[in-house]
Amino acid sequence: MQNFTVFIGRFNPMHIGHLNTVKYLSSESKKDKAIAYIGLTNTNDDTDNPLTFKEKIKYAMLAVKPFANVKIVDTPVYAIYDFIRDVCFEC
Repeated sequence: MQNFTVFIGRFNPMHIGHLNTVKYLSSESKKDKAIAYIGLTNTNDDTDNPLTFKEKIKYAMLAVKPFANVKIVDTPVYAIYDFIRDVCFEC
């Protein structure tokens, strides 16, 4: 089984704090030859979460492009158990 880390959040929008965490996870994951999986929730409302899930995926994929060992999971995260099960299935 492949080693991995996970980072889950709204990412609505992805900001510099998220990117700093992604950079750190990428660096630490390389030490263990691991993949860092990023999971996005499917939250959307006009005030606090203006981006649709598709938009969040699009922007997140652009943001993590420089990190070869970071992957965006393109299905919404509803429960951590389901997310890890799906990620482990890919390992």
